[in-house]
Amino acid sequence: MLTIADDREQANRWRADFFRTVFPKKRTVQAPLALENTTAAIKLAGRSFAERFVKGAARHLLKIQSHPSLIDSLASLYVRAGELSTGLHTQLPELDVRNQNSALGLPFYVRDCSMEAHRLHQLLHDTDTSVDGRIISLVLNPLVQITGNDDGEGYGERARILAKACVWMRDWVDPQC
Repeated sequence: MLTIADDREQANRWRADFFRTVFPKKRTVQAPLALENTTAAIKLAGRSFAERFVKGAARHLLKIQSHPSLIDSLASLYVRAGELSTGLHTQLPELDVRNQNSALGLPFYVRDCSMEAHRLHQLLHDTDTSVDGRIISLVLNPLVQITGNDDGEGYGERARILAKACVWMRDWVDPQC
């Protein structure tokens, strides 16, 4: 049985090199047509999806004869979605959206930089410890963080937080009631 060691840094460096080759920012000797081929494939797929949609069950709802540009408009929408998806998947930094269940049942502490209490908890300032130690019962928004850089390095370093998790604690009573 072949076993490959789990080396996150090396795996992400390989991923970064792969995306540089397949989706070059400018023409290079190694991949002169990669970007053009990818764009052409997205356009072909977008056109195909649009035609299948219009000729499928949607044909009963749409009047294609009276709107001949409908397929073109729909195809351009599919192409734009494909371009956005490709752009997101080829970003070299690694985006991590934490599972919302990972914080459930844990105690909340205001000094934890990865989460914040929901505004209805009415904390007076960033260092208000009135809800510290309360158990998290609901994660309203997940933690979103990013690691790595455009050179395919830094994946083992501390993640940069893009959006803190917004949490709700149990046993909380509204002071105005």
